[in-house]
Amino acid sequence: MERVIGEPRLADFRNVALTLRADAKRQIALQDFRAPHPEEINRLLDKNEVATVEDLRALLVEELGEVQKWLHGSETDLLDTFYTDGKRVDENTARNRIVDRLNGRMTALGLSVVIEHYMAGGSRCDFTASATIEGARRMLVTEVKGQWNKELFTAAAAQLDQRYAIHPDAAKQGIYLALWYGNGEKVAGLSDPTITCGSDLKNRIVASMPDELRRRVDVVVVDLSRTPSTPKPRKSAAGKRSRPSNVPRKPRPKAKALSSSFCGSSSGVRFGSILLKTSEACLRHATIESTRPIS
Repeated sequence: MERVIGEPRLADFRNVALTLRADAKRQIALQDFRAPHPEEINRLLDKNEVATVEDLRALLVEELGEVQKWLHGSETDLLDTFYTDGKRVDENTARNRIVDRLNGRMTALGLSVVIEHYMAGGSRCDFTASATIEGARRMLVTEVKGQWNKELFTAAAAQLDQRYAIHPDAAKQGIYLALWYGNGEKVAGLSDPTITCGSDLKNRIVASMPDELRRRVDVVVVDLSRTPSTPKPRKSAAGKRSRPSNVPRKPRPKAKALSSSFCGSSSGVRFGSILLKTSEACLRHATIESTRPIS
């Protein structure tokens, strides 16, 4: 089918071939599908148990959303674990930090998470989440890529879909997890000023995926960027009005010193004698009080 689609001499049949290929992929994806029993639906609603790979996919997307809240809302600055000496960690280390958080929740739900899961052809999936449904194992594959990775926009199709989602337990489904570290990092090996946040990155990745793949693979972007710290404003004294910086400060009036003419005049002499007499009176009073016996 791929040869027919790529053959220029058969261009008139290309649309028909594309339709046949899409139908074939859909049949492969649904070959193990069965409608869940009412009891399984009840367990899903009451106990949050998974009944299909679609449920497992939805659950992991929800848990990754909780990881995002945990990273930016915790009081212990958990984002610091994704940096070393001020620089970002590599893909595998960041993946391990995220899986560490997922493990507790997934284990409580009876699910197992495996890092570097070996797949066909000697390849290894970043991590998988598995559940046993009606005695059969079902597995969700996840591929992790940092924003700087040159294969960022191609790995969802070329790697996740063609290498990992082909596993018979994966039902041709998966999750593509991208790590966003902010504008200080390149995007797919290039500087791209049009991508300024995690949402922009997700939209660009989804746009690069084939339409048929978007229905089977969820794209999740975890924001690991740090918010730049802003200096705290200086506290003003209580009750003190702030003054605009462009208004000049009024000079304080200087205390007037006694002039030499005043000191040498008759008024100055009288003023000095009054001070002297007052001081002598205070001294006599203090002496009397100190010699008086205590009753």
